[in-house]
Amino acid sequence: MTIANRRNQSIITFKPGEVIFHEGGRGDKMFVIQSGEVALSKQVDDLEVPLQNLKAGAIFGEMALVDN
Repeated sequence: MTIANRRNQSIITFKPGEVIFHEGGRGDKMFVIQSGEVALSKQVDDLEVPLQNLKAGAIFGEMALVDN
């Protein structure tokens, strides 16, 4: 992960396969995908269940700002 600041916004670059956050963790950020894609999944028992692949322009993590 690398971080750069631009006009009160942080630009964070993640490596392929890097986990951005886990379900149930404390969230304080919303993410906008500028390039590439993000795979969302859910842990069910011992299985990782794919939910959705998000592409450039999509946002995620916004519910952490609403629900804390």
